[in-house]
Amino acid sequence: MAQVVLITSKNARPGITAVGDVVSIHDDDVALMGAGYADSDIIKIPGLTAKEVRAAFSKVLPDVQVAIRTTAKENVWAFEDPQYQKVWKNSEEKWCFYNAPVKHKITMKALTKEALALLADEGVSNAAKILILEGQCAHNFDVAEDNKVEVSDLNA
Repeated sequence: MAQVVLITSKNARPGITAVGDVVSIHDDDVALMGAGYADSDIIKIPGLTAKEVRAAFSKVLPDVQVAIRTTAKENVWAFEDPQYQKVWKNSEEKWCFYNAPVKHKITMKALTKEALALLADEGVSNAAKILILEGQCAHNFDVAEDNKVEVSDLNA
């Protein structure tokens, strides 16, 4: 059984973390107790392993690349250091600067009560649970305004 640890209103920090952000994912052999988990929500998903949940979340994450800018001509040696910049592809398939890396990349804030109940239900198939995670969870890359700036050179 996978256990997903989420931020709640008790431990959310504006501008850094938000309610529903995924903090960590564990299998059920990890005891999630103590002060570190007291203010967190723990979603238990029977039938799925932590590895399977991570795989489902990875499908929600956008494409992230390192773009390189240089003024040197192609195939010519130069003394100029190239510039490197992380970029990510938004939902409109546009490359944007990744200037403000997010603390927690995945959020489950959009999960409905019905979806949470289905995730906890042992009678629901694992495939259905994975579809719920892939369909209702989202990434947090576009929360920061600095990450919404498009890279015109890459989108031309």
